[in-house]
Amino acid sequence: MFPWVWHGEWVRLPTYLTGLAAGLAVATFAVRREARRSRIPVDAARDLVVWLVPTVIGGARLAHVLWVAPRFYAMEPWAAVAYAYGGFVFYGGFGAGALLLWRWARWKGLDPWALADVFAPAAALGLVFGRHGCLGAGCCWGKPV
Repeated sequence: MFPWVWHGEWVRLPTYLTGLAAGLAVATFAVRREARRSRIPVDAARDLVVWLVPTVIGGARLAHVLWVAPRFYAMEPWAAVAYAYGGFVFYGGFGAGALLLWRWARWKGLDPWALADVFAPAAALGLVFGRHGCLGAGCCWGKPV
């Protein structure tokens, strides 16, 4: 368990956020590559990435607030926006991202299923890097049996 990639006097780099950032970078390259291979314009896919990042993070946080610890956040509502302490749920981010992808495709006149095919490898890569960051931070080891 390594909760910090770097823990200096002035700079602290959490393992979990580093994993998320690395996943985002790799996923962005995967989207670009898949868009070039499909019939989706690369510019439209790249523009969607800009909107997907905050939507996915917000959806993942909202799912955590609603399903994992609703009583805590009812007593401490400002803690719901304290992203530095973790608390993201993959399926919340996936659901929010899927809704945005569907609306974006309809707005731009693209096939939503073809656009989903472009973003599917990126979602898997983002999950892999996020899981590694989470395991490194020590928050997903489970409970002793």
